[in-house]
Amino acid sequence: MRRVRVLGPCFAVAVAVISLASVTGCGGAKAAPAAGPSNSANSANSAAPGAPAAAAKDAAKAAPVVPAVEKPAAAAIETRVALAGGARSSFEGASRAFTEGRLPDAHAAFLKAASEAPRSSIPLVGVGAVLERQGDTAGAIEAYRRAVALEPGDADAARSLVMALVGDGKGEEAVSLARARAQSFTKSAAAATLHAEAASATGDSATAQAEAQRGLSLDSSYVPAMLAVARDHYRAGRVSMTAYALTALLDGINETTPPRAKDNAEALFLRAVIDRRTPGRRTAALEGFGKVYQLRPDLTEAALALGVMTLEAGNAEAAIGPLETASRFSPKNAYVATALGDAYRLAGRYAEAKSTLERAATLNAALREPHYNLAILFLYAGDKVGLGPEERYASALREMEAYVAIRGPKAPPGVDDDADSLMSTAKQKLAEAGTK
Repeated sequence: MRRVRVLGPCFAVAVAVISLASVTGCGGAKAAPAAGPSNSANSANSAAPGAPAAAAKDAAKAAPVVPAVEKPAAAAIETRVALAGGARSSFEGASRAFTEGRLPDAHAAFLKAASEAPRSSIPLVGVGAVLERQGDTAGAIEAYRRAVALEPGDADAARSLVMALVGDGKGEEAVSLARARAQSFTKSAAAATLHAEAASATGDSATAQAEAQRGLSLDSSYVPAMLAVARDHYRAGRVSMTAYALTALLDGINETTPPRAKDNAEALFLRAVIDRRTPGRRTAALEGFGKVYQLRPDLTEAALALGVMTLEAGNAEAAIGPLETASRFSPKNAYVATALGDAYRLAGRYAEAKSTLERAATLNAALREPHYNLAILFLYAGDKVGLGPEERYASALREMEAYVAIRGPKAPPGVDDDADSLMSTAKQKLAEAGTK
């Protein structure tokens, strides 16, 4: 019962995709913003969750959606109108609920904020973030477009829109929007950095580095631009340059160059990713993911990586906490559900394991690991899964067949999944059960 097949591919997804403004890939989380005024040229990324799918779409459709960023006067300052009164109170309550993982409470409060401030972009950015978590990318993009249309100076709305477009495979449009914004807001470090992130995510490292450096020339202490430099180096395979950029951010170079953001969760996460891939740095990686999890429990990739590494270390009970947190913040993430289901299985919580792994298989039909783990569960958990012997072994055989169908006739290089042996075991036990 100690078999753990979720780790390889799930961990790879968790740490290999370094996406746009936040680190995303397995359903990355966004930090909830503070309500009120925001000059995003001098603040870090701050997207927020909002309303549930149906109501959020209604809110997003309250006025016509424009397809791009309206071009303001050259050198205009990025800004947005602050929320006030009841809308501000509703929004702050929603943000608190979100940071605590109480998404149903958060969506109700964000809906209220949107109705109380129908011309504000801020609640609509929240709407989009929640839709992304619910797997409704089209709805999220629609909400972000509406937010940008309402307030073209809202850098958070623009950033969220560009991020969502990149994640949805619309990289060309994302780069076009980000470039147009950088050309409009020529004095904005945030606009230059957004262009850098979009270019990097679509493979244009030269533009990414140039725009990130331009952002730093506008504001030498702008942390998102420093992160953009580090992330682009990592995407391009320049790990040593990534490590150097992270050192400047987290540790400082010398006494005259102190750390710029020693507790920045995204920088710490990227360092932990590198540590995880470096021989002899496993302990440092585990500690790094743990620190990120404490700073930003909503950052799904960190919670997932922490849970997966803890499972690898053989401590299923300790893995459940961060994996349940990841599941709360990313309920539609099949990789999170797969890891959590296996943690339940290894901890002896078989009913929860069964339902969670079945949900993972439903969330992503192309993911093979849930089927393998379900087969192990049916083969070795006995009657604790609530099935009789014949039904249990038939289920095990069915799950192994599904696993092999997705995997292909042979295991991938480096994968020793003993599928043939397990399938033979399932057939033998099924035959024995049928003769009793």
